[in-house]
Amino acid sequence: YPFLIILGALRRLRRRLKFIWVPKSPGRPPVDEAIVDLILEMKRENQGWGGQRISDEIALLGAIVSKKTVLKILRENGLVPPKKKFTPPSWRSLFDCYSRIWGIDFTTVFDVKGNQLFIFNILDWNTRKLIISTPTMNPTRAWISQQFRNAAIETRDIFPHAIVRDNDALFKDWLDPFMKEFHVIPILIDPHCPWQNGRTERVQRSEKDEVLRRVPIVDVQHCAELNSLYKMHYNVQRPHQAINGRPPENGESSKFSGTTGRKIVKKREVNGLITRFVFEAA
Repeated sequence: YPFLIILGALRRLRRRLKFIWVPKSPGRPPVDEAIVDLILEMKRENQGWGGQRISDEIALLGAIVSKKTVLKILRENGLVPPKKKFTPPSWRSLFDCYSRIWGIDFTTVFDVKGNQLFIFNILDWNTRKLIISTPTMNPTRAWISQQFRNAAIETRDIFPHAIVRDNDALFKDWLDPFMKEFHVIPILIDPHCPWQNGRTERVQRSEKDEVLRRVPIVDVQHCAELNSLYKMHYNVQRPHQAINGRPPENGESSKFSGTTGRKIVKKREVNGLITRFVFEAA
């Protein structure tokens, strides 16, 4: 009996102790925000990576984050899609697989008589060089083939490994046989997704905003002259953010120094539509 009495007293004491506040341990420290951003970036760039792979990759960088913590962070940010047997590559990684890649596209303008002019552009995606920019009123198979011959002369017979284009019937019916002959891989963008050919679209927007929409176009010859002048300006003089502010064909940009004593003068380009500032010739 004394044993049972002592046991009962211990049980009553245990129930009373539940109402007594006992400070909790601080627990594990939160994951650093830089590690969280790194986990999310790894997942965005590699959709096929799971929690264990990301945990192992972070361990290689010197940080320890468990698989459970990685999955918790991904769930909180909505980056745990259902598992797939095949993870399609991103557009950026697809383009990086080829050392030479061109983007082609048509854009349109109207002359003063209301005629629609089709402007065909070919852009080298790696160097940002505008290879071809020429208009026509009636694009045909022979005309497009001639533009690729001109591009071959411009690039010294160096054709790309792949060409990014949209699903226009002009390209499908007339260009595909020509591309097969030269072993060029066509990369078709998705319908209603012009951003997948964004570099070429951006060139055409710049061409329109800086030149073609600022003056009335008389005819196709006038448009061809403007396109030719703008192509020269674009390749030799216009800076590009994607290549550290350098023109595609003009090497490194010169450094400005206020003590050179050289005078800066204005220079008109593209029939006076663009004004550049250069050092006065010695």
